[in-house]
Amino acid sequence: FERLDKEIRFAIFKEIADSQLEGVIFTIVWDYDFREDEEYIDEIIEIFKEKASQVCLVELQASLEERLKRNKLEDRLIQKPSKRDLDMSEKSLLYFENKYRMESKESEFPNKQIYKIDNTNKSAKKVAEMIKSKFNL
Repeated sequence: FERLDKEIRFAIFKEIADSQLEGVIFTIVWDYDFREDEEYIDEIIEIFKEKASQVCLVELQASLEERLKRNKLEDRLIQKPSKRDLDMSEKSLLYFENKYRMESKESEFPNKQIYKIDNTNKSAKKVAEMIKSKFNL
């Protein structure tokens, strides 16, 4: 599954990089203690850098309480069928919370500009405006 997942994602990224699209936004869970995750991110970045595209890294943070609440919101459940089993989805979220470090440390990646936003009390629209402003998009 992991091999196919990567092949499919990277094929999509390459198509986007070769296209006339203005850009793409995607999300990924990054375990900052797992070197292979950084290598995976670097491979994605390279696809777009080869085409002289701007790459913007944004780390969204929210409290565990807020993430558990959002995990049950109707619009999320509509868009993500895998989240509809609420018990399993919550267990998965808590598992990831306990197993992985998903917040970077200050100056941890000097070769990457990572814009960190605590979006616990911010709307998606506000966060998008902050990102657009930060990167002059």
